[in-house]
Amino acid sequence: MPVMDGNTATVKIRELERSGKIRRHVPIMGISANARPEQVAKMTEVGMVYFPSLNPRLCLPATFQMGG
Repeated sequence: MPVMDGNTATVKIRELERSGKIRRHVPIMGISANARPEQVAKMTEVGMVYFPSLNPRLCLPATFQMGG
């Protein structure tokens, strides 16, 4: 079992960004096969960028793709 879920991890990372302990913005993807609207809203609220596809290569800009 993971120590924390993705929403909690995102909140912690955003806190580190605000405190200056992480100097760059960290892009965080929330990927789900079938997220309900309230799940998508929560992912967006905590600072994730939501991509509804299970295949991130289909929805990521080329700069985030391996070798891009």
